[in-house]
Amino acid sequence: MNATQFETLVRQHLSVGLVEKLGDDLGIVERQSKVRLVELVMSLVLTARTCAGSRQADALRHYQETTGQEIVRGTFYARFNDGLAKLMEELLTSALDAVERQPILLPPPIATVKDWLIVDSTTIKLHDKLIGKYRGTGDYAALKVHKTYSIGRSNMVDYQLAPARRHDANYCVLTEDLRGHGLLVDLGYVSHDYLRSCEEFGVKTVIRLKSGWKVNVEKVIEGTSVAAAIDGDVFDFATALADKRLEFVKGRLDLDVALTVKGKRFPMRLVGLEIPGKGVCLFLTNLDRSQYTAHLVGQLYRLRWEIEKDNKLNKSDEGADELDGEKPASVHTVLYASLIASLVVNSVVHLNHQELFATPPEKRKKGPMHARLVALALGAVHGSLSEAIAEPDCPTTAWQRTLNVLEASARDPNWRRRPSVLDTLFGFVAPPGRPRRQSAGGSLSIDQ
Repeated sequence: MNATQFETLVRQHLSVGLVEKLGDDLGIVERQSKVRLVELVMSLVLTARTCAGSRQADALRHYQETTGQEIVRGTFYARFNDGLAKLMEELLTSALDAVERQPILLPPPIATVKDWLIVDSTTIKLHDKLIGKYRGTGDYAALKVHKTYSIGRSNMVDYQLAPARRHDANYCVLTEDLRGHGLLVDLGYVSHDYLRSCEEFGVKTVIRLKSGWKVNVEKVIEGTSVAAAIDGDVFDFATALADKRLEFVKGRLDLDVALTVKGKRFPMRLVGLEIPGKGVCLFLTNLDRSQYTAHLVGQLYRLRWEIEKDNKLNKSDEGADELDGEKPASVHTVLYASLIASLVVNSVVHLNHQELFATPPEKRKKGPMHARLVALALGAVHGSLSEAIAEPDCPTTAWQRTLNVLEASARDPNWRRRPSVLDTLFGFVAPPGRPRRQSAGGSLSIDQ
């Protein structure tokens, strides 16, 4: 990644021209405004979380550092209105469009679909005054962000906001647009209707076997069984394992099964894996056995952790769990800023993945970039980066300085000894390091 590529990527997600146009169209810009709009937006997006206060307080400090302008807290917070919330929503939509234009890069073992998508949600508690709009599952206010995350783009590609009390299944509706894709979802989105939709729209999926679902075992491919296990009766799978009607071989079980839903049989594949420290994991899938071994099915489902990391990025480093605003506009403004920030961070990581993948393994001397470290690095140089974004003709050297910080501090420190599942599937595994040399004087002992 060079400075020009980095500048192009950032400007595609944070367009000063679009911010100014939206400010005019929405009537946000005032002739005698005490708060500069572009600097305000950059402060919201580029500020990484600190322990000193909420996201809004961090943005205020960032704004004052960038502009050198002393501003009363009340004047600054008064800007968090419906107009600014709408502007941030439109800016988020533009950033999502930029993500959609990025090339898809899937690890070769799972590159059998157009893209693998993950759907999951994260819950954020809010001020009690917002309970009327965003009611949680109890007597408190909370909203859910339902994300669609693309493994091929290492980024969120869609989102929905909803009161936390609403059931997750309402926010995972399959359509013709998903034909040829793969989908990984949490059990909260799983139902018999979901399986029917996968069949109707040609969607590949891997899900955990839902508690209480009964299956008919038609054929045992891997594992052992007694005759009673495949006599055509429908039974509870957990009971069959407990009764030793089905048993693992070398920690694996791979079966052809069928579910009966409203009188119709759905042929599926059931994969069981014995995982040290986690026990037995059971998966239902419609993936072809010739392309996906039982082990690869388990690895694929573990990629759901990618969206969990993205949720953690938003909440822990981009301040989405500090939405202490008392108005919907304040909450939406800060939340949209957090989501835009993660899009920028993940796009940097995705570009780095493309470069690493195009590099021969023997020439990969550095590990992939780590999203959380990228976020912290960008937060550390927020002042100079904001100035570079605001200046249309900013010298390349200014962008290179930020890129140097990323190169120095945003690489994954665990890529040698503990690579992620995604890095392993990509082949981003470090060559063995040199053994540590023992000092000539031997070990040092301290007498007590």
